[in-house]
Amino acid sequence: MKTLLSLDITKLQKGEFTDSGPAAWGHFRLSQISLALNATAPGINNYVVVSFDDGERWQPLRMNLPNCSIRDIDVRHGDLVVATHGRSFWVLDDLSPLRQLDAAAAASELALFAPRPAVRLHAGGFQGTPEPKDEPMAENPPLGATIDYFLKTDAPPPLTIEILDAGGDLVRRYSSDDKVQLPDPQRLRTTPDWVAVREAPSAAAGLHSFIWDLHYAAPRELGSPAGGSRGSSGLWAPPGSYTVRVSAAGKSVARPLAVVRDPRLSSSVTDADLVLEFETARGVQAERVRVAAAARQAESLRRQLADLRDGAKGAAAFALDALAKAIDRVAGSPAAGGGEEGFEAAESSPTSLRQLASSLSGLQSAIESADGTPTADALTGLVERRKLVAIGLRQWEEILGTELPRANEALEAAGLALLKTE
Repeated sequence: MKTLLSLDITKLQKGEFTDSGPAAWGHFRLSQISLALNATAPGINNYVVVSFDDGERWQPLRMNLPNCSIRDIDVRHGDLVVATHGRSFWVLDDLSPLRQLDAAAAASELALFAPRPAVRLHAGGFQGTPEPKDEPMAENPPLGATIDYFLKTDAPPPLTIEILDAGGDLVRRYSSDDKVQLPDPQRLRTTPDWVAVREAPSAAAGLHSFIWDLHYAAPRELGSPAGGSRGSSGLWAPPGSYTVRVSAAGKSVARPLAVVRDPRLSSSVTDADLVLEFETARGVQAERVRVAAAARQAESLRRQLADLRDGAKGAAAFALDALAKAIDRVAGSPAAGGGEEGFEAAESSPTSLRQLASSLSGLQSAIESADGTPTADALTGLVERRKLVAIGLRQWEEILGTELPRANEALEAAGLALLKTE
C-alpha cells in the first residue's frame, strides 16, 4: 500500500496553486498531452508539472522522479511516460485518478475514482534467484485491478474495499483492520524475499492506491500460513463486469470495474471459455475444501494424541497407538512443511487425504495455468479425483466412527481426557 501521488489535492478548492505559467519554470520544450478536458501536463527542464485549469496555474508532479533534464513526455496505454537525459525512462502507471481529479473530488469526504479495465495476466514464471537489493531496477506494475480512492480526513476504522460480481455476490473483501500476515520462516520452502506481503488498505487522509489481484478470497479451510505456492488467494476471476465498493465513516461509494482477457490471446479463445475454466476450477476447489476439512480433523487428533501419549498406560496406550496408525494410513503421514504440497515422496495410497490434497491442488493450478477452455484430460481428471475423494472421505468417516470411539473408551476407562474432533 502506498500513497499514489505526493500531491495535496485539497489545494484545488483553496486556489493554492502556482499562478505562473510554465515559462517561469525554464522549460526546455513544451510537449502538451491531454489528460482530460481540463488537465494538461508539459515536460520542462527539471520537472513535470500538471495543470487542472487548461494551463492557468501549475504545480509539480514529482513523486520519486530524479532532479534531471526532462526531454519528452507521452501517454501510452493510459500511463505517463517521461524520457530523461541520462536517467532512463520513468513511468507513472495509470493516469485515471489525474483524469478525474477535480474540485468536487477534492471536496468529498470519500472519493472513489473509476478504475480502468483490469487485464487478466499470468504472473511471470520462475525467474531464478531474486536480484540483490542493491541492484538498480524499478518495480513492474502490479498485476490486477488498481483501486484509487481519496479521503479528505482520517477515517475511523474500518475502511473496507469490496469486490462484487455481476450478480452482486461478494468476491473479495479487504479492511484497514486486516492484520498483515508475515511469512513464517520456519514454514517457508523459499527465502522470505520471494513471498509478497500484502498490506491492508489505508484509512489515512490522502490519495491512495490499492491492488485487487483478480482472485476470489480463499476458503478458510485452504488458508496457507506457510505462504505456499498458492498463497492466500482463491480462484482466478473470469472476464466480466464487477463492482468496486469503498466504505468509510458511514459512507459508501461504488464504481464499475471491467475485467478483460489478455489481449494477446487468440481470437478463438472466448470469454465463455474462460468462464468455463473458472467453473471447472471452482469444482476442483470444492473438493479441496472437503479434503482439507478432514485433514484438519486428522491434524487436531494427532496433536491431542501427542499430548496424551506420555500419560497413557496399558490398554489406553495400545488404543492410542492403534488410532495413530489408522490416521496415518487414511490421512497420510504428516507433511514436513505443514501444508498440502511438498517436495517429499508421493504417498503410496492415492486416496490418502494428503495425496488427495496435493493432487487436487495440482489439478487446479494446471487448469488455471492456461487461458482457454479446460482440456478433456482436465475434465476427466476432475471426474476421477471426485471418485478418489469419495473413497478417501469414506475411509476417514470409518476412522471417526470406529477407531476414535474405541480409543475414547480406553481413555475413559483410564480416567484420561477424551479425544474430540473439530
